[in-house]
Amino acid sequence: MKKLLGALEMGGTKMVCAIGYADGTVAERARFDTADPVTTLAACASWFAEREIAALGVGGFRAHGCRSCFTSVRLYAQDTQAELV
Repeated sequence: MKKLLGALEMGGTKMVCAIGYADGTVAERARFDTADPVTTLAACASWFAEREIAALGVGGFRAHGCRSCFTSVRLYAQDTQAELV
């Protein structure tokens, strides 16, 4: 069975969550408007929690200045036993 991979793109106005496979096939994606870090990451974590991903990749294209965001992503990975890549 192919491993389902997760991707999280952290932007200034939105976060995009996606799942797919190593061959580049995107199976599903969702967009969440950026609110405060706790609310926004909770929405993303909830979305990923409903899918069984083997790993989570995280990318950001601006200076986030938010250590709690990255800490929350690491904790999500630990709680779900997903590999953080």
